[in-house]
Amino acid sequence: LNPQDIEMYKKALTLDPVYLPARMALAARYKETGHMEAYRDVLYEGVRYATRNYDLPTYMRETCALAKQREDQEILQNCKDEYVQ
Repeated sequence: LNPQDIEMYKKALTLDPVYLPARMALAARYKETGHMEAYRDVLYEGVRYATRNYDLPTYMRETCALAKQREDQEILQNCKDEYVQ
């Protein structure tokens, strides 16, 4: 896990929290290195911005799959059937 990558993605999200590529890249880095709580936090925070995202289906599928795995009802209530697999 390159700390510079993490900081770059965090800065991008500070400037534009809706910017999906940065959010997905940051979540992927955390997931790859087993930082599952950070992975969850990054994805779940993005639910607030999901309706303004240009790639909503990709984002919501990933987030809803995690919520289903963790049985997180708070997040799952925001998941439409098409996003829960």
